[in-house]
Amino acid sequence: IRAATALAGQVENVAAFCRDQQISRQTFYKWRKRFGQLGLAGLEQRSRRPMSCPGQTAAAVEELVLRRRKELLEAGRDHGAHSIHWTLQREGHADVPAPATIWRILTRHGAITPQPRKR
Repeated sequence: IRAATALAGQVENVAAFCRDQQISRQTFYKWRKRFGQLGLAGLEQRSRRPMSCPGQTAAAVEELVLRRRKELLEAGRDHGAHSIHWTLQREGHADVPAPATIWRILTRHGAITPQPRKR
């Protein structure tokens, strides 16, 4: 449908063409514009992932959390999210993330072995 839409430069009635192809006119013009600018490469599927994530925890904080977990583990202490949160808070760090955020950081970096929840 994308190629037909892009190559349909000779379409006399865009509304009829869109009805036949079951697409909106907005989609028709989007594909036609992309084809005009980029050629066949413009017809490929693009990622919908955002270019940035301003709400994500800073890399320095993530490194601090991972370092603290390693220190607690080596000391033989509890090294869960709540323990990490408590030790960072106790030391007076300014931007201590919440325990849920710490858990997500640990999960993202593979520091937590997933276990099924128990009923």
